[in-house]
Amino acid sequence: MNVEVKYIKEWKIAFIVLSVIVAILIPYLSFDYGITEDEQAHCQHGKSILDYFTGKNNIAARSPIDSTGKLQIISFDDNMNDISGEMNIYGGTFDLLCAIANEYVFSFGEYETRHFINSLFGVLLIVFTGLFTTYLGGWRAGTIALLLMALTPRIIAHSMNNPKDIPFAALYIICLYFIFRFVEELPKPKLKTWLPLLICIPLAADIRISGLLLIVYLILFVCYRWNNLFFEKNINKEEVRIFFRSLTYAVVLSVCSYLLISILWPFAQTNPLKVPYLALSKLSDLDITWDSHDLFEGKWIVRSEMPWYLGLKWLFIGNPLFLPLGLATSVFIFIHTSNIEDSFPIKKILMLVFTFAFPVLYVIFRGSYLYNDTRHILFVVPCILALSALSFENLFRILPNKFLKYGFAILVSLTMLQPLIWMNRNHPHEVAYFSPLIGGTDGAWKKYETDFWGNAVRHAAEWIHENVPPGDDKNPVKVRIWYGNFLKGSYYIEKKKGYKAMRDYENSPNWDYYIMQTTAAKNFPDWLTNWPPPGTIHEIKADNIPLCAIIKNPWKTQPILLTQEDSILIEKQNLPKNLSFDDYMNLSFKKYESKQFEACVGACLLALQLNPSSDVAYNNICAAYNELKEWEKAKKACQEALRINSEFTLAKNNLNWASDMISKQSISGKK
Repeated sequence: MNVEVKYIKEWKIAFIVLSVIVAILIPYLSFDYGITEDEQAHCQHGKSILDYFTGKNNIAARSPIDSTGKLQIISFDDNMNDISGEMNIYGGTFDLLCAIANEYVFSFGEYETRHFINSLFGVLLIVFTGLFTTYLGGWRAGTIALLLMALTPRIIAHSMNNPKDIPFAALYIICLYFIFRFVEELPKPKLKTWLPLLICIPLAADIRISGLLLIVYLILFVCYRWNNLFFEKNINKEEVRIFFRSLTYAVVLSVCSYLLISILWPFAQTNPLKVPYLALSKLSDLDITWDSHDLFEGKWIVRSEMPWYLGLKWLFIGNPLFLPLGLATSVFIFIHTSNIEDSFPIKKILMLVFTFAFPVLYVIFRGSYLYNDTRHILFVVPCILALSALSFENLFRILPNKFLKYGFAILVSLTMLQPLIWMNRNHPHEVAYFSPLIGGTDGAWKKYETDFWGNAVRHAAEWIHENVPPGDDKNPVKVRIWYGNFLKGSYYIEKKKGYKAMRDYENSPNWDYYIMQTTAAKNFPDWLTNWPPPGTIHEIKADNIPLCAIIKNPWKTQPILLTQEDSILIEKQNLPKNLSFDDYMNLSFKKYESKQFEACVGACLLALQLNPSSDVAYNNICAAYNELKEWEKAKKACQEALRINSEFTLAKNNLNWASDMISKQSISGKK
């Protein structure tokens, strides 16, 4: 497009300078972000693919399809290794790249390296969105698009630790840039245009198989360029020949791209023709293997309750005001001005609109499963922002006087300034950003999830390091992690000596501090109603909204005092010494099942030395004494269980039995 824009050289320089700043700043900031819920599984997946290519094992080539033809129900071991093989439905190119970097190239730390590489894809995403927009509307439009991307908090947040959606979005926008150029250059596309497509389309499909959509775009846009041939009565034979020649180029490129998908995908190598299509067809099975629980419009919803407009609404409430402003003003692009040089290539603009409208509409009409701030359609946001930048550029060109232009420029600048100030104030919690349309992050509290991936857990761990003196090797400061992936907490908690991450019962005295995430309220909805939880000593927040709480253990008490009778009982049963609480409890269950009721009581008493607030241990003592017909002791034990947990139904039943037997004994004695 040969449109003369004033100061074109200055805008090109501005674009280059901003690109360099983005390329330096984003990787630098990547070291501030925590591990997400999915990252350990992806890290292990990358290692398994690397093991496949280095000949160590064939785990990455296992079929994710079960004997009935359905996708395996995903399951992991304690280290998040995929037991089921379900992860092999993904190519895992990004995970393989990270595994290679950590093993052979460089490593800042396993997950620090992953975040660094992730951020490089974020840089590619931002810069290529700017280049794509420059191609459509000039350097000023491209510079605006680059700024819009860099000032979209959720784009920045996901660029740091989202191993699927950001790499896919980056490859998606890169492919669109070269697809548009390829279609324009037909029937003689340049090597520097078709070769990147031959590389990037397979890589995109390796990360998300929906990348096959790019092949559809390629064929469709070639047909759209020559759409006049489908409607004209007097067909130009030479133009028909050029069309079919161009279509042949596109088909050959598409077929080659499809075949190359299997190069870095072990499972696809078992059948390069069938597997990519099979993976695409099994996308619907992915809905069945996972049913998330999301807070939306103040209600915790599951898949069956998801409203059709969820994706659309998230696009508006999760992004800055310049997104809806750009969409609203884009209508003026289609109004031709008197100066033809000021207008945009409408066909290309319509193609751009199709690249984000089609996926969103497809998700709506198909009823596809979305969750986690609709990150699965994150790849459409750069296309929307490219259109927004073109909308702003268009108005800068066609507004009739400089006062209107200055006024509109101030309005656009204000929509950019708001997220910039917010990010500066709340870094590194950009994922918790919400639009002023709903009152920002404060307005989203108790209505929408904020930190669904647990980025704030790292910063809670660092707060503990700074404010709680470390323990020693025998008695470290114990930090409880309960919700979600354990590593996202333990990785940072145990970076310093004297601290230990652990899982334990909430009412156990074995932990010192507990990092509780607000997103865990999906399991206990009243948490948000009664926030902050008892014992809270600090909260990690975005604006005024908590992302997680640090709780000092209110259940940490001294061990119960054993009576002489208890000590004799324990000694008589010859029970093992120095077991853990869980081991003593398991032993008590085994002793009860084998009708060794006194041994069951002894094991529970030893467990209570480690956890005096165990309602289950007291209930087991009650049940054992009921079997021994020592009703008074049973009653006393059950009363302790109910003191700790008044809603413990089994303890209520055991107490009723003991009380009934005491009453019967009393009546019998009177008679």
